[in-house]
Amino acid sequence: MNRCIKCGLAFDYPESHSEIIDDTCLYCKDFNKKIFLGEDTLIDRLQNYEKIGVSVSGGKDSIYVWYWLVSKFGSNRVIAFNHNKGKAVDPIASENILRAQKILKSEVVVIYDSEFYPRFVKNLSTYIKNPNPAIARAVLCSGCRYGISQRIFDEAKKYDVNCIVNGSSYLEKVPFKSYHMKQYGDGSEIRGLLKGLYETDEYLSKENLEIIIRDHFYSHEINLSNQKNSANIDYINFFDYLENDIKRIKSIVTSKLDWKHPKNSDWHFDCIIEKFKNYFYLIEYGYSEVDFKYSEMVRYGLLSRDEAISLLKEDNEKMLNSFNDLVDTLVKLEVDFETIVAFKNLHNSKIELICNCN
Repeated sequence: MNRCIKCGLAFDYPESHSEIIDDTCLYCKDFNKKIFLGEDTLIDRLQNYEKIGVSVSGGKDSIYVWYWLVSKFGSNRVIAFNHNKGKAVDPIASENILRAQKILKSEVVVIYDSEFYPRFVKNLSTYIKNPNPAIARAVLCSGCRYGISQRIFDEAKKYDVNCIVNGSSYLEKVPFKSYHMKQYGDGSEIRGLLKGLYETDEYLSKENLEIIIRDHFYSHEINLSNQKNSANIDYINFFDYLENDIKRIKSIVTSKLDWKHPKNSDWHFDCIIEKFKNYFYLIEYGYSEVDFKYSEMVRYGLLSRDEAISLLKEDNEKMLNSFNDLVDTLVKLEVDFETIVAFKNLHNSKIELICNCN
């Protein structure tokens, strides 16, 4: 496989190569290191708020942001908000939040989304029978974008919280998602989304469509824009101010807050949807959400090229070997027998690509 000589990203990754072959991907050619605004600037922005909110998922980044806020402003001023998606949440993530709460002595508000899980199971079953990776994120994660932003904003107002700090990372942008949706829509993301939905009747209930389309307009970039959200919340990206040094952050939350993760993953494990979604991407495209993350970490000096490629191959192998675990999960989700058969057929139809993913 041909890879960028600098970051290790494969040249079949969307928009990574140009007509001029010089062994360097366009992402490296065009890279400008993010200029962080600094800790003092963030403290200045937050210090006038009587109460400070933080969105937490149970993953290391959001738990670290919570820890940092309490260390700077005290536990009484910081309230954590968690959008809970029921059975779609890995229990380890919920346990991480509870342990952090006890150690930090900071309040946690859990927003239970009882409609998310049954919608996910239904859309997952539909997707497996009608796979279309261009709209995988939209249909499988429907309700999450709104849940982790607007639902938290609305809940925060009840506690007189006027700012929410989030731990979304600049390292975790996934360019191929918008690229493929645009390609599917002949240059338009929204057209690609609507086309994908229209082609499968099972997605076309009024409620499902409303939630999927609403989520499309609650992207992280839109939430962070200068447009006022309906709750008039100051929404702050923590990693606009401080560098996301993954190894250091993991060390701190592990030692200070007893943070844990599943044996096979310490990234995005808090939601079971991620393992399905990345598996679907990998068997369809030959890459997943982790490819760009590792290449970006190389550009930021957090990994060497060889380390990135090694980690990527290790992750790919885990994903591809997770097939039986995913089947077991489908059984636990109580999907119909036809869905399980369709999933096995999908896997078998991609064997050749699967064998070449590394």
